[in-house]
Amino acid sequence: MDSERNPNAEILKELYELGKNDLDSAMGGAMMVDILNRKDCPPDLPENAFEFRRKFFLRKVASRRLGKEFIP
Repeated sequence: MDSERNPNAEILKELYELGKNDLDSAMGGAMMVDILNRKDCPPDLPENAFEFRRKFFLRKVASRRLGKEFIP
């Protein structure tokens, strides 16, 4: 049961990509931000989000997680 509540890194990456490709950008962006805010967020996702130019808020969350200065 714990594995259902705590997905592994591969599942989180797949969910992140699902959010990235969602036609509803608000819903997809919310999914991506939720994953970035998890303690168990895979370490490569914040860097991916920081470089993702389409979503302003997503880059802001990623920059905070990476400890980088956010420049819009």
